[in-house]
Amino acid sequence: MRLVRHLWVSVLVITSCQPEQEIQTKTLDFARFTIEVPSSWQAVTRTGFDSYVGGIQAGGLGDIEFDLGRFASALDVDPNTHEVYWTTIDGRKAKIVKPRGTAKGITGIYFESLEEFGGLKFQMSSRNARPSVRDQMLKAFESITFRSPDEIPPFVPDCVRELIETIRSKPVHDPPARVWQFEYGGSVVYYATEPGDVYSEDCTFICRPDGGSKEIEDDDCTLSLERGILLWQDGR
Repeated sequence: MRLVRHLWVSVLVITSCQPEQEIQTKTLDFARFTIEVPSSWQAVTRTGFDSYVGGIQAGGLGDIEFDLGRFASALDVDPNTHEVYWTTIDGRKAKIVKPRGTAKGITGIYFESLEEFGGLKFQMSSRNARPSVRDQMLKAFESITFRSPDEIPPFVPDCVRELIETIRSKPVHDPPARVWQFEYGGSVVYYATEPGDVYSEDCTFICRPDGGSKEIEDDDCTLSLERGILLWQDGR
C-alpha cells in the first residue's frame, strides 16, 4: 500500500511540473490592423460602408465582431456585472470590459481614438463567450497593432498600389478617398471611392456603382458589393 501511495504521489509531482501546453497562434491581417489569435480562429468579412466591420470565428465557439469607424460602440456596460479598466495597447488608450466571474456578458476592447485628430474609433467584442474563449480573447487584444489610415497593406496587388499612388498625386477629396476590397459576383474586386469605380484584380475597369458619366453606357453595377475590407484611406 505504501508503494502504491508513493507511486501516486510521484505521478502527481511529475504532472504538476510539466509546463502548460502552449496554444498555437497565427496573425490575422485585416488591412487596417493585425491581431494574433489561436490558429483555429478564422477571419470573417462583412459588408459595411459607413464604417469598416468584420469579425473572427473563434474555432466554432462563437463570433467576435469589430467595428472601425466614427460610431463604434463605446461598450458601456453595467459595472455591477462587468469589470471595466483602461490600459495601453499599441501606444493607444484602450478600455477593456469583461463579465465578472463566470457570468454571461460582453467581453471586448474599445479605442476611443485611433487618430491624433478626429473621431475614428474601434471596438471588438463578443457576447456570452465561454470563459476559455474569453481568456484567449483578452490575450489576443494585447496583440492588436494598427496601421495608419494611409499606409498601404503589404498584400495589396501592385496595380492597386499604383491606383492609390495616383489618388495621392491629386488634390485632397472631401470626404477622404478610400480604397476597399470587395466580392462582386464571386470575384475579388477593388472599389475606389474617388472617382467611384470598381476594378478587377488586374485593375481593369468594371463599373461605377454610384452612376457613371454620360459617356458610359450600360456599365452600371448590377450586383451588390459584399464583404468589404478597407484597404486604404487618404490621410492628408
